[in-house]
Amino acid sequence: MKCVICKCVSRCITSAGLYVPGRTAVLPSIVLSFAVIAGYEIVVLATPPGKDGSICKEVVYCAKKAFVTHSYLKAGGAQAISAMAWGTSSCPKVEKIAGPGNQYVTAAKQ
Repeated sequence: MKCVICKCVSRCITSAGLYVPGRTAVLPSIVLSFAVIAGYEIVVLATPPGKDGSICKEVVYCAKKAFVTHSYLKAGGAQAISAMAWGTSSCPKVEKIAGPGNQYVTAAKQ
């Protein structure tokens, strides 16, 4: 029989990723409520692009006001969560990921 040991470790984190849903449920207020209050050194924003490949103007505006430090990851769903969790050549690895999403996004964040 295998034994699993769990523990809670408190430590400061310096980077965070924020997932902002796009398309039908654009929520720019999530950007402000997360990024402004958090005060992380590195903040990565991921949001799915529209059909024309652009990001919602309201989300871009809020990201600039909220001091998002890295360019916007044009990806959605579990793919965006995975890119922020593991890091890619264009997206740094982050220590915390927040934001709403469907059941696939929620499962990926866990």
